[in-house]
Amino acid sequence: MDKLIYHNFQYYETDEIEHYLIDMEEEGYIFSGMKGNFLIFSRLSEEKGKYSYKVIYNIGRNINEMIENMKRDGWEFVCQNGYLIIFRTIMQFRKNNDQVSEREKYEMIRNIRRKKVLLVGFLFALIAVFLCHLYIVIMKKYDFTVFSKEFFINSFAFIIGTAFLLSFLIYYIAELYDYIVWNKMARSSMGKSITVRYERTNFKKIMFRLGDLYKIAVVLFGVIFGIYILLETASWIITASVVFT
Repeated sequence: MDKLIYHNFQYYETDEIEHYLIDMEEEGYIFSGMKGNFLIFSRLSEEKGKYSYKVIYNIGRNINEMIENMKRDGWEFVCQNGYLIIFRTIMQFRKNNDQVSEREKYEMIRNIRRKKVLLVGFLFALIAVFLCHLYIVIMKKYDFTVFSKEFFINSFAFIIGTAFLLSFLIYYIAELYDYIVWNKMARSSMGKSITVRYERTNFKKIMFRLGDLYKIAVVLFGVIFGIYILLETASWIITASVVFT
């Protein structure tokens, strides 16, 4: 029986993903594929801890050739998406056959993460400015009293948008902190000829879990708030129709 598990791994956290797949196998589930943000596992009928995984970030080179080379070295191709290619092999036959130098891999991931941090930060600031502008327009146009019923009803987009913006802020703080810590440790590892690890910090793990829970709460709040607005709007329409008739 397949088991579908939601994940929020970043595509460059290859070591983190490998550890997770191995941990799941220890629990009796073997990785069998991906669908969007979901990992698919099947019930393991063999002995636990038998397999090892290799997760490779797709750097845009000849993917088919790389997959064939990995197969020749004893790795079984499991699946791939737009960013990741995942292989599996029996633990005792595992080989370290990275086809990209450690420094090249580090510089590539560092540049990707740096651009992502800057881009997301810019978008975050842009959305914040838009929401503030929306708030000012609403308040000036209708002259609502803050926290009044009319304010909440007419500020639905602003309130929900602000709530989602806070969720993005949780993820962004976690990503920014993780990037700073990772880059510092990675540069130190490069200087000592130590393998660079691509794992997330405990702070990022906690913040991402918090962000996921907060998003669910915002969605539930949005649904309930939306139903409330519909009921209030309907009552106003009924009242107005009775008055005018």
